[in-house]
Amino acid sequence: MAHHITRSLPPIEKQGPSIKFDPSVYSVGPLWETLGSLFSLTFLVALVIGIGAPLLTGVLPPHITAWVAENRAKVIAGGFLANIIGAKLLQSGAFEVFLDDTLIFSKLQDGRLLHAAELANLVLKALADAPA
Repeated sequence: MAHHITRSLPPIEKQGPSIKFDPSVYSVGPLWETLGSLFSLTFLVALVIGIGAPLLTGVLPPHITAWVAENRAKVIAGGFLANIIGAKLLQSGAFEVFLDDTLIFSKLQDGRLLHAAELANLVLKALADAPA
């Protein structure tokens, strides 16, 4: 989105104001981080068991090895689904836009995500109001 907005803005002279998009990684909180990490761990375990079940015959009970051999695709697909869920839980999607170190927009403060056109209008308005 930052690339789309930057392309839609007019060119800025070198002495003019500077626009900075800050897509830093913001914490989602300890609960969501723990759940996301558990889902990511589930992904790794599902891959190891799904791919290596025949090699783990001495480690896993025989009925589990047989079940995994029959349902290998389901085990691996479940692992990938867990990875998608874990990645979603770990992302806040937050970003901030600054004009000469002045905050123009923050998803953290507003709690919502603007459309690209709305954000471009905010930046253009801030550029028009900025001292030259």
